Amino acid sequence: MNKIWMLRLAVLLMLAFLAGCSQYKTEKKRNRYDYTIHQYEKAIRWGSYEIANTYRDPEREMDQEPDFEHMKQFAVTHYELLSEKFTNDYNISDMTIAIRYYNKQTMTEREVVDKQIWIWDAEKEIWYLDSPLPTFQ
Repeated sequence: MNKIWMLRLAVLLMLAFLAGCSQYKTEKKRNRYDYTIHQYEKAIRWGSYEIANTYRDPEREMDQEPDFEHMKQFAVTHYELLSEKFTNDYNISDMTIAIRYYNKQTMTEREVVDKQIWIWDAEKEIWYLDSPLPTFQ
């Protein structure tokens, strides 16, 4: 009888340990996500578009490189998260951001809704932006 209880206890401890490991990995992934999203937002808000572009996957072929010279004529005045959805495994995030900005030459303010897809690279343990930088006009 004692051996059965010890076996049950060992199984319960093993399950608790595995659940804890899974929770730790998810929390670590979420912390890296929050940090990455915050740094990307700062780069966009401060007009550091070249830095923002480094959050895109360098191994993924992009349609076209952003025109940084064109983008320098715009300044962001507001950056607001409208929606954020994750896949069940927390490997992909689909975000919608409202960005207000103004043209430094014409002094006109506009707003763009930026759709962002963020993908977790488990091997490198890093989040990559899988969508283009915002388009300012």
